[in-house]
Amino acid sequence: MKLVHPEWEKQIVFDFKSVPIVSIENPTYYYQVVEELYQQTEGKEGSFVLSDDGEILDFRKHVQLLLSPWTMDFSTAVVTKRLCNRLKEEANNEQHYMKTKAVMQHVLSYLQELEQELPIPLTYDWNPDVANLFKAVHVQVDTSDLNVMEKMIEYMKLWTELFGKTCFIFNQFRTYLPKSMRKEFYTCAMEEEIPFLLLEGACHDTIEQESCLIIDEDLCQIF
Repeated sequence: MKLVHPEWEKQIVFDFKSVPIVSIENPTYYYQVVEELYQQTEGKEGSFVLSDDGEILDFRKHVQLLLSPWTMDFSTAVVTKRLCNRLKEEANNEQHYMKTKAVMQHVLSYLQELEQELPIPLTYDWNPDVANLFKAVHVQVDTSDLNVMEKMIEYMKLWTELFGKTCFIFNQFRTYLPKSMRKEFYTCAMEEEIPFLLLEGACHDTIEQESCLIIDEDLCQIF
């Protein structure tokens, strides 16, 4: 997978051998880059191109721009819906189908029992969707005990599992990761072969695994 921009002299190649960082030291240009990335993830036009094995990918579908750790939302409506549908697939597979059928029948039988206690005529679906049962118990990903590095890894794994291959762009996340945690994050992400880019301001403490494209105050490019 590659990310390119006509103004950048270096292609961002996700080869899982090093960690790509774009370090932009000019504040005005930094804003322009983030704005353009954001607009493209919203489906609007822009100059960034993401490709995989020569095939140009739909930017909106295949890029997650994470502006801060607090935008890594594990419980959005789209995530919850996809998660419940995946659980539904598991519930209806050969291994679990009969148990799922028995559980849903038990729910309907209990509803009939409750109906007898009410002087109200009721109607309901006799073939309910098991995904609605998962929604009713508020199925969510548990991130309560995770630090920021672990959340980054789990978010990428979750999103990739539910929505397919995705390029993750983290805005200024390096600020939250001490060197030891950065090394662990890089190792985990590369082992999982998840493409990601760190978009940063000035970087003065790079480590061995990091491969930097520096765009300085005068917009000169160093790599």
